[in-house]
Amino acid sequence: MKNRTIKIEKTARYTSIGNKEKAEVLIVALHGYGQLSTYFSKHFGSLDERYYIIIPEGLSRFYISGTSGRVGASWMTKEERLIDIEDNLNYLNKLYESEECHVFKIKILIGFSQGASTGFRWLINTPDFFQSFISWGSAIPDDLEFEKMKNVLPPIRFFVLGNNDPYFPEIQKDKVVMQYNQLDFKIITFNGEHKIDIQILNAVLNSIK
Repeated sequence: MKNRTIKIEKTARYTSIGNKEKAEVLIVALHGYGQLSTYFSKHFGSLDERYYIIIPEGLSRFYISGTSGRVGASWMTKEERLIDIEDNLNYLNKLYESEECHVFKIKILIGFSQGASTGFRWLINTPDFFQSFISWGSAIPDDLEFEKMKNVLPPIRFFVLGNNDPYFPEIQKDKVVMQYNQLDFKIITFNGEHKIDIQILNAVLNSIK
């Protein structure tokens, strides 16, 4: 028995918020595991008209529990992981081109949880796309080279973490914060769990000029 692969064409879904013609700032937001772009978009619906928000959806959808009910999406699993990473990068690059994201002077990438891991890989492969990166509730992928990241990550970068995030027990939290400090991320903690806090999001975005 031998596993094989073929390249196919696939239709990807994404959600956009705002008026691209009037907006001054682009935000591309990558959702976490088990979320959909429509669900994740609720965190950004209150942002003002300065922002045009693009929310790509992971290429793999599945039922969260059993064989019916709520559906979520994923960026990758351990199965054929490198192929999924390549497909994600091709998808995001195509979306960036299709939406003419380059026309914005200020471009911010936000990655939540698993979406931040995808964001790190995208930034390393396209270092000139964004001026700012907000990694929210995510560890740094183990397979990425720290020295390379220092040179290619956007100059303005934040790591945001809820102090009650169940995915980050105290020992792991200290290690993750240390790694982000080594990469010159500004560390922001808030009183909350594994979720986007709207007030903190607004405060971080308002600090980006």
